[in-house]
Amino acid sequence: MILKKLKLLYDKMKVDHSYSDMAYLGDLGQYNLSDLQFIFKGRWNEQIETFSDFQSVNWTNSQCSYIVLFTLTGEFIRFKEEKWIKENIVFSFK
Repeated sequence: MILKKLKLLYDKMKVDHSYSDMAYLGDLGQYNLSDLQFIFKGRWNEQIETFSDFQSVNWTNSQCSYIVLFTLTGEFIRFKEEKWIKENIVFSFK
């Protein structure tokens, strides 16, 4: 079921909506890190930094950057930051 849902989302996102890829997903709490890596593969650059009790994942393209926090097992915790690169606007979430 989840694989079918991910396939539909991936197909829907093939059109270039680089500012709103995250918005198409809705509540990120329903996805884990592996799900999002599958969805964004080949579309976004990914950097993962692992800490003692969580992971920080930075997805970036030429227009936008997202930093999202996950548990060590890959469960979504929260957004940390969204940056609009060309506009030089940063949204930080606490």
